[in-house]
Amino acid sequence: MSNVLKTAAIVVGAVALVATGIGAAGTAGLLGTAIAGGGSIAGIATAGALTTLGTIASAAAGALSLAAGLTAKKPTADATGSQTSFSADPDAGVPLAIGRTGTAGDIVMRRGWDTRDAGDNDRQAFAAVLSLGPIAAIEGQTVDRVPVAYSDTGAAIGAFAGFMWSMTQLGALASPALAFGAGAGTPPGVGADFKLSGKAAATWTLRFDTKAKLYQNGVPAPMWTVRGALAYDPTKDSTYPGGNGPHRMADPADTAAYDAAMATWEWTENPYLLGLRWAHGYWQRDVSNPNSTYQRVMGMGSPWRLIDVAAFVEGRNIAAANGWTCGGMIYSRDEKWATMKKILQAGMGEPMPLGARISCLVNAPKVSLATVTIQDVIGQARVATTQPRRNRINTVTPRYRLEENNWQFLPGSPISIAEHIAEDGGKRSKVLDYPFIQNTKQIGTAVRYDIENSREFGPITLPLKLFWMGYKPGDCVTADLPEVGLNRQPILLLNRDLDPAGGVTTFTARSETNAKHAFALGQAATPPPTPGVTGPPLVPVPAVDAWAISATSLISQAQTVPALVVTGSVDASTGDAVVIEYRPFVSGQAPNVGWTSAGIWSVGASRVEITSVRSGAPYEVSVSYQRNGVTGGRRILGPVVTSGVAVDYGAVVGPNRPENGATVGAPAGTTIGGVRQPDGSYVGGKLAAQILTDILTNAGNTADLGANIGAYKLLIDGLARAPDGRSLVEMVDQIGIKTEQNDLFIKNLQRLDPATGTALAMWSVGANGVVSAISQLAGPAGSVVGIYSDVFVLWDRNGGGQPIEVFRYAGGKLRMYDVEVDTLKAKSIDTPALADYAIRRSYTAELASNVALPGSDGGRVRYLTLGVTKQRADSSIRLECNMAPRPGRDYAGYFVFGRTTDGVDTVMDTKWYWVASCVINGFRSVRSPFYYGRAFAGLPVGAHSFWIDFVAYGGGNDQGFMEAGSNFYVEEIKV
Repeated sequence: MSNVLKTAAIVVGAVALVATGIGAAGTAGLLGTAIAGGGSIAGIATAGALTTLGTIASAAAGALSLAAGLTAKKPTADATGSQTSFSADPDAGVPLAIGRTGTAGDIVMRRGWDTRDAGDNDRQAFAAVLSLGPIAAIEGQTVDRVPVAYSDTGAAIGAFAGFMWSMTQLGALASPALAFGAGAGTPPGVGADFKLSGKAAATWTLRFDTKAKLYQNGVPAPMWTVRGALAYDPTKDSTYPGGNGPHRMADPADTAAYDAAMATWEWTENPYLLGLRWAHGYWQRDVSNPNSTYQRVMGMGSPWRLIDVAAFVEGRNIAAANGWTCGGMIYSRDEKWATMKKILQAGMGEPMPLGARISCLVNAPKVSLATVTIQDVIGQARVATTQPRRNRINTVTPRYRLEENNWQFLPGSPISIAEHIAEDGGKRSKVLDYPFIQNTKQIGTAVRYDIENSREFGPITLPLKLFWMGYKPGDCVTADLPEVGLNRQPILLLNRDLDPAGGVTTFTARSETNAKHAFALGQAATPPPTPGVTGPPLVPVPAVDAWAISATSLISQAQTVPALVVTGSVDASTGDAVVIEYRPFVSGQAPNVGWTSAGIWSVGASRVEITSVRSGAPYEVSVSYQRNGVTGGRRILGPVVTSGVAVDYGAVVGPNRPENGATVGAPAGTTIGGVRQPDGSYVGGKLAAQILTDILTNAGNTADLGANIGAYKLLIDGLARAPDGRSLVEMVDQIGIKTEQNDLFIKNLQRLDPATGTALAMWSVGANGVVSAISQLAGPAGSVVGIYSDVFVLWDRNGGGQPIEVFRYAGGKLRMYDVEVDTLKAKSIDTPALADYAIRRSYTAELASNVALPGSDGGRVRYLTLGVTKQRADSSIRLECNMAPRPGRDYAGYFVFGRTTDGVDTVMDTKWYWVASCVINGFRSVRSPFYYGRAFAGLPVGAHSFWIDFVAYGGGNDQGFMEAGSNFYVEEIKV
């Protein structure tokens, strides 16, 4: 798959180069040179010469290269040019230097001529393109690995003085004519129009040594050390969130703004800033022509909104903190996605498609953002429990460049990890290329990351609920899915597939071992073990004699209360917590039902007191251990019967304490509390007889008052019966008053229902049929707090005691007046106030199957139609489409966008479409995607039918088809 796409990309890319004129700069047109004066320098077309054909072909090449990159393996050193060979290569394309590196240059002119009457052809001059410009600097040159210095006028200093000259340019978009140096002479045919605008270049002139002391082996090997392309840094842009500085980014379509933005960029070696520049693209224009516009000449050329800038900024910061740099040569015919992989490889990362956006992933310690449990999974989860044996490597031989090796791409010493070799039972080695890493320490980090990542298991496929769509590739989450062997396993999300219609977010992931980062960065000497799926932790059951119920009561302030006292110690070294539970004993009850938690305790706990039990009732206690959140089996203790409530009278103290067995000497005949006592008894300083008289008198007065004004007090404390006859324990405390004008009451109800195990407390007030009440209910099903009231009010302690009306319930609706919420989750929210101001409604359609393209001139086919009801007169309608034509060669036509309103067709816009003449791998069909997006204002309210047609243009069209999956999107917007 990757090879087919790669070949297609190269063919279409060649069409783009020929059509734009860059073919002259990248193929034989630029590189067609003459030996010893037989040829001339090629004309280089300006970027402004791009045509529609070139634009379309370039877009096709970009799309195919991206697809090829997605199906390819790890980066290799494959390139369409040679960084260290001083030669004229017609297949190399335009070179681009990034970071700091060395290049031999690409010869675009070689010419010999005579400077003496002897006619011995004693001079030979070269013009070499070093990089697409502008670049930051050309630091110097070596010749046969020996540094050569030049004067300001281009004359060599030292051994080559009088025999070698060189002049350089950095590749400004408006460069002057090439110079050859004072004393070098000028090759014939070279004049003021001899320019390489937009190219960093060098001229190099050699004079024949008649004494044969120089150039004994012919033309020596030159090498220039350069600091390459400039790049935008969001962290140095004050308009970017968190940035600070003068850097700016602009749309190349705005020529003036882009001119100003490019002037703020700086040279960098940071892999992620260079990757961001590659995703944005390299754009040039003919600045001598004020009407020229910017055209992409290299890079991916993605719109800024389709680049995940925040991900590149994160990578930039991590690379800067670790000192990771990137340097090397890129050629215009290299695959774009493969080039992006090489760039980000230098920053321990890789590019990643995020929907239609370009994002990236960097190897760095990650914090888990959420936990996936079985409740989140809504389909079949699949886990590959290990990588294939051939992929789990433990030894790598890296190939890379070093300046001390004259920038040659050479293999280094193998790097092995002894612990993994022992685990694997032998070496498993692989040769890996690191084309843009140019220092050995960074190579060691990259190799260790590659080895450790090769041992992460996966892929892991998880179909999750739709709210997981908020997470994206590159995020780390914890998978707690023992059913598939993931026990609190950190995983790295690699791909996300959204199915809004089915409500499914499907992630592809791999395991993520945090310990590998310290090892890869040299902070730890020992690598982590190879990860894999695990079974649930083995948690043993407590031993029979490890725990016991040592008591059934506790004494508190001279009172004995029922309790369960559990004592013991943890007898399992694998446990990290103790779980204590209890339940009323029921004969024959299953071992896993009816338990109430008494808490989770640390492994150092040795005594637990449970006081929420009834007196004189049988109970059982369960003790179990936990490890990593997994609870083991129960050890059940008991049953035991709890003690009753009692008071130790001997512990009662104080001056009024009666002596044991005292009768206070009361005479016979005195009645106190229904018991006759001896006459003359005193209670609280009064005769008992007087006390009884006072009680009777007050009772009579109270009865008279209640009869006159309707006041009453009710106190019930004891047993009651429910309507079905079951016994209740109930206390009612109520006061009230009834008159001809008012019926008022305040009631406090407390009720216990032993049969159902529920407890109820209710406080209520009433005034002439208007009732407000608060109730609390607790039982086996849980607890409930109820409020029965027309209005719920809070009182502001700091606001002078003024009430705050929080909400009102009336007419079956709950109305809230002023609420501030941090997080709100709702199935639907109706906001009438916002609806009057803003609106956003969308409609989509997709082509279900391939539909033929029109073949003859003027032939027309309608592909997609969307019915839309426009709601507001002041809203706009936005049309977007992603069409996928698959025509044959020599195909042209135009898309028509329109609407049908009240039976009348109206054309809204047209866009031309043209595919170049080419045959790709023997197939007469090429996928050249077409995107369109535009907003329209002023359309009338009501029903419209929006449509997309395609009209063929010209004769001889090689018919193809519109591919299934082409889609149409219509949105009504008012903001």
